[in-house]
Amino acid sequence: MKKQCKPRWLIKSGIICWILVPLFLSVTADAQPIADPQDHVARSFIAAVFNGNYKQAWDLFDPEAQKATPLEQFSPIARKIDSVAKGFGFGQEIMEFMRGFRTYQTGQSIWVYTYKFKGDVSKGMLPSALIDVAFKDRQTTLVYGIVPKFPALSQSQPTSNYISTSSGKEITLEKEQQWLVDNKTINVNELALILDNTTALFAIKVWDEEAKGITQQRAKEKAIPIVKYAIANGYLPKAEAGASQAKRKLSEGIGVAFIQPGTHGGYRIIIAPADIKN
Repeated sequence: MKKQCKPRWLIKSGIICWILVPLFLSVTADAQPIADPQDHVARSFIAAVFNGNYKQAWDLFDPEAQKATPLEQFSPIARKIDSVAKGFGFGQEIMEFMRGFRTYQTGQSIWVYTYKFKGDVSKGMLPSALIDVAFKDRQTTLVYGIVPKFPALSQSQPTSNYISTSSGKEITLEKEQQWLVDNKTINVNELALILDNTTALFAIKVWDEEAKGITQQRAKEKAIPIVKYAIANGYLPKAEAGASQAKRKLSEGIGVAFIQPGTHGGYRIIIAPADIKN
């Protein structure tokens, strides 16, 4: 995979490395309710590549991405990855859908959509694989798809230009429980560490009825008390111990994922230390 990410594929601002996502999983039309236009485009892109409609998938890219990765380069890589990955035994169902954003010094926001698919553990695969698809701000043309951080497929090491909101590998710290936060019951789905090659993000996944329609500001307002509760009740040392055992450095921020019951769709946000000082 390293050879596919050449220096000329990097945006001058050093933000993004254009990487073809190995879309080896099909998406059925009714697998997940359409959350917003970007989600619809992302799913269409995944389905098009898996079904061999490479031109249709490529047409969904931003013009800059098309220039960086012409169709004649996109198609053979997609075809090769598709043929190799079909033997990995992944199901077609989207188990979970999340969206989040990153803002950079340039003022540009990148919206990242993550789709989790169930793997066939009988074949020695991880329980699930994650695919990230991203957009500039609220545009509906793709800026990149990311190879899921999955040992059997991804052999490249992330660089400083490599954006990802998930690693494809998670360590569960604790399972379902209830927290009483500001006199409100919070149904925690899971406490986990999301790993990349060098760091571990402490993530709190909670069930939330308004997750699919939640705004950035509302998500932050709801996440901060949850993070404060986790810290006050001794969960951070557990995360630090887990990160140390995994030989990773614990990230300063803490992630909160709001998951819509029944659909597994939702919204995620990372709360920085500065956000919880007050």
